[in-house]
Amino acid sequence: MLLFIRNIHNLANKMNKNPYDVTSDYSYILEKIAKLKEVSISSIEIIDHPCGEDTIFVNGDYAGYIDDSLFRELDLLEKGKPLDL
Repeated sequence: MLLFIRNIHNLANKMNKNPYDVTSDYSYILEKIAKLKEVSISSIEIIDHPCGEDTIFVNGDYAGYIDDSLFRELDLLEKGKPLDL
């Protein structure tokens, strides 16, 4: 599955466009995701994967899903608590 996700992402990048890019839909949490993943905001891309999950890529590599687990991690990060879930 991970290889399939990466192949879709790479194909879209080769075409120089990504019809599945929904990064702007999550602009309200991009800064928090960047802090959580310890990367710059510009290195994050969020893709509407065909399986129905919004998928996070950092510098082209799979980095997780937009899901309840991510929001719990972001809440803990905001509260300054350890991220051991």
